[in-house]
Amino acid sequence: MTLDRTQAPEAYPIKKFSLLPADQFQLVNGIDTFLVNGGRQPIINLQLVIKIGKWEETQQGQAYFMGKMLGEGTSSYTSQQISERFESLGAYWNISTGADWLELSLLCLNKHIDKLLPILVELLTEATFPTKEFEHVKHLAIQQLLINKEKTSYESGVFFKKHIFGEQHPYGYSLDETAIKQIDKAPIQAFYQEILKRKNALLFVSGRVEEEHLASIQKHIGGLEFKQIGDTIQKESVTKVASTKKIYHEREGALQSSIKIGRLIFAKQHEGHIAFQVLNTILGGYFGSRLMQNIREEKGLSYGISSSVTFMKDQGVWMIGSEVQKEKKDLALVEIYKELDRLKTELVEEKELNLVKNYIAGSFVKAINSPSSVINCHKSMRLYQLPLDYYDQYIPKIWKVTPSEIQVLAQEYFSDDLLEVVVG
Repeated sequence: MTLDRTQAPEAYPIKKFSLLPADQFQLVNGIDTFLVNGGRQPIINLQLVIKIGKWEETQQGQAYFMGKMLGEGTSSYTSQQISERFESLGAYWNISTGADWLELSLLCLNKHIDKLLPILVELLTEATFPTKEFEHVKHLAIQQLLINKEKTSYESGVFFKKHIFGEQHPYGYSLDETAIKQIDKAPIQAFYQEILKRKNALLFVSGRVEEEHLASIQKHIGGLEFKQIGDTIQKESVTKVASTKKIYHEREGALQSSIKIGRLIFAKQHEGHIAFQVLNTILGGYFGSRLMQNIREEKGLSYGISSSVTFMKDQGVWMIGSEVQKEKKDLALVEIYKELDRLKTELVEEKELNLVKNYIAGSFVKAINSPSSVINCHKSMRLYQLPLDYYDQYIPKIWKVTPSEIQVLAQEYFSDDLLEVVVG
């Protein structure tokens, strides 16, 4: 039988999805642990999340530099020995710090888990913060900053965060060269000491996990001695931009202008957030979006433009971003606002809406293709305090979104209190 390549295969909309459950139990030290056991490969993905971040800083930069320094030496290992040990066993590890939490992750062959976990635990309990390595980390941070400052996209991002949150806010500040040079080890080490005072860690494990591997996790991660302390005093959060702001920063010699337009929105727990994701996808969330069709395909003003939604623990940010020809930035802005106005004044046609719903549902299901991706869904539900059937209900809720819902959301969130930043 000859395949007729002139005819597209028949497509079927995805209407249902059921997330594989995770086993839940506690380690001996009380850490809530979530396990998705499966997969063909003999690997383990382990993610330890500790709820400490920029919110708890007493000095800007503490969380960032603490994360960078954890792998630079412990009481038993130099930074080179740590790197060599992980590399020799084909393992990947990472430490990330943000405003809301610190995450320590490990991906390795399951047969090596008992060799690697002691090192990982030592990073959390016996980091030495050697002076030479600390100065090197600062130097690298300054060099990366100088490179980034040459990019209009970086500078527009700094302006956007600062003006939408405030430059002292954990989500809003950016370290400049002077701040990096002035920061010293003492406050970084003090921040490090806070980690094990907080009995609020969560552990997420996926892969082919046998009893012997669970025993190793119980022995090493369960052996961490967290001390219970009271709640920390949180910095005041921000709920919305006070008024419309338009910021233009001229860059001599720049060939392009970086545009960012956006605002604060609700947290991920909000009942309207799934409908807003549909709205955002229509506007600029995929290659066939309205912004891409207008700004790239029809006007040729940019190689790409997108809109996105980023969720922190208690806050969301919606933003349009693009790099456009400098001399045509004003036209690009006019066309962007034209697309926002269309969504506020015209109902989305069912054909376009169904296309976008199919895209979202298909992309979502396609991404859930391994034990690691399943455990990441469970991690998201726990960290963002979502209902435990959130992902089971995700696709049905996508299909329930109506054109009128989209228009109401556009009228509420694409209105007067937008922040506009242009650099270039």
